[in-house]
Amino acid sequence: MTITNYAEPTPLIIDDDGSQDGMTAVAYMLANPQFDVKAITIAQGIARPEIFEDNLLKMLKRLDDLEVPVGVGRSTPLEGNNQFPNFIRDGADTFWSPYVSLPEETPDVATEDAVDLIIDTIQNSPEPVAILATGTLTNIAEALRREPSIIDNIEIVQIMGGAVFTEGNLPVLPEPPYSTNTDAEFNTWVDPVAAQEVFDAGEKGLKIQLTPLDATNQIEFDLQDYQAWLDTGTPESTIAAEFLNYALEVIQSGNDPNPVWDLVAAINLSEPKFSPETPLHLDIDTESAPGDTQGETIAVPDLPPNTLVSLDPSFDNLSFTADEVFSYLEELPTVDESIETVFGSVGDDLIDSSELNSDFDGNNDILFAGSGDDLIDASLAFGHNRIYAGGGDDILLAGSNNRLIGNLGKDTFFIGTGSNNLVTGGVGADQFWILSEEGSFPTKPNVITDFKSSEGDVIGFANTSLDFDTLKFVADGNNTIIRAFNTDLAVLANVEATQISESDIVFA
Repeated sequence: MTITNYAEPTPLIIDDDGSQDGMTAVAYMLANPQFDVKAITIAQGIARPEIFEDNLLKMLKRLDDLEVPVGVGRSTPLEGNNQFPNFIRDGADTFWSPYVSLPEETPDVATEDAVDLIIDTIQNSPEPVAILATGTLTNIAEALRREPSIIDNIEIVQIMGGAVFTEGNLPVLPEPPYSTNTDAEFNTWVDPVAAQEVFDAGEKGLKIQLTPLDATNQIEFDLQDYQAWLDTGTPESTIAAEFLNYALEVIQSGNDPNPVWDLVAAINLSEPKFSPETPLHLDIDTESAPGDTQGETIAVPDLPPNTLVSLDPSFDNLSFTADEVFSYLEELPTVDESIETVFGSVGDDLIDSSELNSDFDGNNDILFAGSGDDLIDASLAFGHNRIYAGGGDDILLAGSNNRLIGNLGKDTFFIGTGSNNLVTGGVGADQFWILSEEGSFPTKPNVITDFKSSEGDVIGFANTSLDFDTLKFVADGNNTIIRAFNTDLAVLANVEATQISESDIVFA
């Protein structure tokens, strides 16, 4: 693992099966400055990939995003012949006209094989790639078959699919095998073997986050959201409003209260606070008949988790509402081009980036807190700050994407509230709290550069069922990765895994 402080948006691959809600998620991610969409790939499912590629290219032309490479996947599942009924697939063929409008001419842009594009994008990326998979997992599973090593450069796979503790959605269709299978969700049912292979990869180091029907059933979008997205007036929000209009008029029913499932997964990827995560070991029923329980998502007790599952998302956890999904993106700050230097005092300072009158706004700042026992709160900061705590026994709340440097004294770093921080404790017995609450995990591990048990340094875990025996200490060159719930929580630089003892870990 290379210890780096990432200042750029996360590289992203979107793999979707040609659904209207999947295209809504595509629009959301294209507009989201936190991500850099490197590829969009079409999986079989709702779409007939060989037909849908022209529609997707036209959509990208409308959004002025034709520079994004497009990959076209195979037309069949890895195994079996499960598929959506033709009348649903026909909607994707016509791109939900007349609700959604596209340019008449197909852009003269070459597409690629979806699996090759996924592999090449991951292998050629200097930074780990996130994947948003909002359809069947056919392309993802095939990419893992062809080149298993790509796991090492995948930051996370966010999946919309499955029904863990709730009923599936096949019975929205009145005919067998759909009506008789009450357990499966469509994305896992269409290609259950692919889904199982992806979850198997979770046992080999692939970090998976799942947004199942349990989560999407908690979120609804309505006509007020449609109008607000239209009023936002960006190309992405406008086409998303058109997709939502189709969903509300054609799809929404008592059985389908939220016809924008994939957008929930996209928000879940973008906003870590949207939903707590429950570590589970999940398997997919690949053996039963399609009309029985094939495609069911099964939570297996007493096995190590292979997936982090979202079960209870809520806009109450966020600073924006459903009708502000797109307008909020317009308000996201970008990194200040100019660097501002801020100084604390020689006394005990309270420095909070969220305070309106604070000189430290937490956006590409250099902060010298000075001597004294300071409390520095950068938990809500934009990031890309360099924070020097100075002398004294300081407390630092990290946020994300910051460089934190302690000094003399017993400093306490709460870095479990954010991710991708580079932390140096300095001289003294320092505390590094790398997990603040079970279910809230960093999207990228925090790196501690100078952990020294000989100085009395400790690694802390709060509000968790973990104990020392459930933690994993994984050697990575000269470094050690601390892993739990199949998630890399922190990296201890220049520390061998065999050097860590139970006395180095504290729980609260």
